[in-house]
Amino acid sequence: MLVVIYQRRSFALVPALIFLTSQDHLCPQQCQCPHSEDPLEISLICSSPPTTLLPLDTVMLSMENTNTSRLPPNWLHGLRNLMELHLSENYLYLLPPHLLDSTTPLRVLDLSANLLSSLPPKLFSLTPKLKHLVLRSNLFETLPSTVLSSLTSLEWIDLADNKLQEVDQYSLDTLDSLLWLDASSNIIKNVHSLAFRNLNNLERLHLDKNKLHSLPSSLFSGTPALQYLYLSHNHLVTLPPELLAPLHNLQMLDISHNKFAFLSSQFLHKIPTSLGSEWGQGLDLNGNPWQCEDCIKITPLLKWLNLHSDKISCFQTKHKQTNRGEKATSIHLRWQR
Repeated sequence: MLVVIYQRRSFALVPALIFLTSQDHLCPQQCQCPHSEDPLEISLICSSPPTTLLPLDTVMLSMENTNTSRLPPNWLHGLRNLMELHLSENYLYLLPPHLLDSTTPLRVLDLSANLLSSLPPKLFSLTPKLKHLVLRSNLFETLPSTVLSSLTSLEWIDLADNKLQEVDQYSLDTLDSLLWLDASSNIIKNVHSLAFRNLNNLERLHLDKNKLHSLPSSLFSGTPALQYLYLSHNHLVTLPPELLAPLHNLQMLDISHNKFAFLSSQFLHKIPTSLGSEWGQGLDLNGNPWQCEDCIKITPLLKWLNLHSDKISCFQTKHKQTNRGEKATSIHLRWQR
């Protein structure tokens, strides 16, 4: 499906594509042109990529689920008012190197659910105003660091459901405007201690559904604005005592479905007091193998939970007999959302 929204003004003729003023009001073949509340905007909804009738003043172009695998090199030439480009759910495996050269005002780019494993090095060199980038559900194995370096205005990036194996030291260095980073549902095993060092404005971070076994103690030293941290469905056994110390604004911590048997008193003492202050539900501990064979190790967690019982929505212990005939306590925790 393809959607084009444009204003009623100029026209131009470029190779392979004809740009017409909306005053001609020509709806391309295999397209629908629904009425818009704004008389200066027209929407084109098409079932296949158009080769004609692309207005010069297009502000939003959506070509989704059209089985497209390649784009013409000059496909967007002349679209100097384009603000949004949606190309999700196609079969794109590469992009023309200069695809976005004419789209300086671009704010939103959605390339999700394609077959991309890399991006042209200078793809974003002329799109400094890009704020939302969606690369979800592709085949990226590494972060496209050289490509991202020019996106100093980027606020939202979705890298979920790729094949990323690590977050290195330099890939995110220039993204100091970033508010939201989603790298969930990858196979990330390592996150460099300096990976987030310049993300001073980051508010939300998703690292859930990866292969993490540990995290560096100084990982969040450069993210003082972080409010929502999702680490569920990994292989974490313990967390460094100082991990959360810089996060004075933290509202939500999700460490559910990991391998925790206990949490150290040093770590628990560093949990920010801001946790849960906005919604009253700040910690998710569900789905961990909390065991009480070593009562000394589990006691700090029990004491912390007792002090914060006003936030606990579900807490129960179950006693079972061990092979040695001793009693062990399995703790089941669930925070309602």
